[in-house]
Amino acid sequence: MPHCRFVAISVLVISFASEVPAQNNRVVFQISVEKRVYGERAPQPFHGVGTFDLLQGTAPLAGASCPNRSNAAGLLTCLVPCKASDELPLLIRVRPPSDQDTLGGWVAPTAQEVEVKKCVAKPAKLTMLYEDARYALNEFLSKQYFAKGTSQGGGAGGSAAGKLWVTQIAEGSAVAVNVSASAKTSDGREDLLQLHKLATEAARVPELRSANLSPEDRQLSEAIARWQILSKSALLEAQVSQALPPSAQTKLKITPTTDLSKFRFNLTEVDAALRVAPRSSAQQRLSDDVSTLKSLPATGAGAAAANKVIETWR
Repeated sequence: MPHCRFVAISVLVISFASEVPAQNNRVVFQISVEKRVYGERAPQPFHGVGTFDLLQGTAPLAGASCPNRSNAAGLLTCLVPCKASDELPLLIRVRPPSDQDTLGGWVAPTAQEVEVKKCVAKPAKLTMLYEDARYALNEFLSKQYFAKGTSQGGGAGGSAAGKLWVTQIAEGSAVAVNVSASAKTSDGREDLLQLHKLATEAARVPELRSANLSPEDRQLSEAIARWQILSKSALLEAQVSQALPPSAQTKLKITPTTDLSKFRFNLTEVDAALRVAPRSSAQQRLSDDVSTLKSLPATGAGAAAANKVIETWR
């Protein structure tokens, strides 16, 4: 009889011990996905966004996942394997999705980090805010080119002091000249790359891809196209100045522009200049890029492929 009691107690202890790791083999944290809609001040829950990547360094973290898309309240949960005995913290990079068709016209937030130690996640909840690209573009223009160095802040719909900066662009205007001149510095070129990226993302907004645009949306779409062309043409001039010797540059008549036909002419002129002489590796790369750009849409949502080309010009 005593022997039987010993066996029963042993089985109970073994069973309890086997359950302890099962209770501590994963930690859960939450993501709140929000969207800042163009024309509205307060963020709203963003339904249907996913799935988020969980990375350790640059590689996916084994066994970790955010299996579902955000629900109607914009919420989703992520699971990470862990051990309660771990003394060293595990740093996890949470990367939001950005290249899905349903996210066209939205600017994805930057990746954030979560630390897991002893099966405790810090923070236990992240907020990921997606911005309508029209809003993000208008804010960027305000800060970088129109209201830089001032205290003006963003208003409803992404406008500083209620101003729609996106439409304030025309061929030969003062702002076009200033934006073009910024390509002479590395910081200025970074701004131009971001400008082109945001303008191209804004062109993907579904409301601007309709066949029957309202007069306001048509004006906005045409202005976005001018920003796309201006940023590309200014970056092209900068690439030429770095790749070609001064003697070859004097024969070219390329200038930054907001006009599509003039930009196409610039591409043709650069292409011809690069073909007439033996080329260095840098000149060969530029020649390949120019040939590619000649075959791609320069404006609208289709300029996403061109954006991939000029991103290599960093």
